[in-house]
Order: sequence, then structure tokens, then C-alpha cells
Amino acid sequence: MNITTDFKTVAALGVVIGVAIWFKKKGLSFNPVNPDNVINRGFHAVYDVLTDGKGTLGTDIYDTLNDSEGNSRLNPANENNLVNTAATGIYQRLTGSKGSIGGDIYDWLHDVR
Repeated sequence: MNITTDFKTVAALGVVIGVAIWFKKKGLSFNPVNPDNVINRGFHAVYDVLTDGKGTLGTDIYDTLNDSEGNSRLNPANENNLVNTAATGIYQRLTGSKGSIGGDIYDWLHDVR
């Protein structure tokens, strides 16, 4: 390594340590389990602007992965699961069918018209 690289590394480390000390003196927290930490507050401020303040990232992920009754949308036994819904939508767009893959295969095997 050359002296310039070593100096840049030490300088960057000094800046990080300085900022951490400044945050500590201001009473701001970096603790990830503290919901009032600086990064969490900053992220949620941006997320609120993007989503018009309608929920948090955690609640939005839960709502995406669960239906209105609280059933997991990743459960293969749930007819409304994300994979089934996405696959059916893609299948219908590609083939022009109004049914599902399974229904169309059944109809084809049983010669239903």
C-alpha cells in the first residue's frame, strides 16, 4: 500500500469516529433495536414521503405476504398464494386464456370444449 491510500483510510476512519462521537453527544442513537435511532427515523421519513404516510415497511411487507384473513400468501395450499396468482396472471397474458394452467390442462386432457 502507498502512503496516500493509508492516509485516506485513516482519515475516513477518523471521520466515522468523529461523527459517532458527535451523535453520542447529541443524544442520537445508532442502536438498531431502538426504534428512535437516527437511521430508522431517516428511513421512515423517506418511506412516509414515498407511501404518503400509509403504514410502515414492516406492515406493508406483512400485508403483501398475508391476505385479509391473515392467511399466508406463500402457503401453496392457499389458492390465493402469491406464486399461484402471479403464475396464473403470466399464463393468461401469454396464452390469452381466461382460465388457470391446471384448469386448461384438465380441459385439454378431458377434451372439454
